[in-house]
Amino acid sequence: MRKLLGLAFLALGLLAPSTAEARGGRNATVNTPFGSFSMNSPEWQMSGGNPEVAAQIRQEMFIMKQQQMLMQQQMKMQAAFQKKYQTDPKFRQQVDAQMKAYQAAMAAQQARTTKKKKKPTFQGSGTTSTATKSTTESSKSSETTSSKKASRNDD
Repeated sequence: MRKLLGLAFLALGLLAPSTAEARGGRNATVNTPFGSFSMNSPEWQMSGGNPEVAAQIRQEMFIMKQQQMLMQQQMKMQAAFQKKYQTDPKFRQQVDAQMKAYQAAMAAQQARTTKKKKKPTFQGSGTTSTATKSTTESSKSSETTSSKKASRNDD
């Protein structure tokens, strides 16, 4: 009797984990070549069960979170800069001097680019007249050459 009771508990113990995994439950995961996904995760549900699409959605969500973190960090740094600029007169003088130097350098660069000579551009009418002149000259020279040949042939 004891052996039969022991075998019953052993059989129940072996069957219990397999039935729990087969049900899936709340924490069901799907292993794919693109990583493991929870079947209840938003990316898996939006993908419609396609692991490639789920991986793309996961990557896009990761990039969005990364961008949000960077924006928050920039906002914090800008707020710290504004606070220091308003409260520290020495820092304000240093920043103002750097801004003046930057503006002077940009003005000098702009002045250099406007002073550069532009290459002369040909207008449409100027090029046509030159082409017409050269065509006319070549036709005159070919006429004289052909008239000389014709006079030789007559002899």
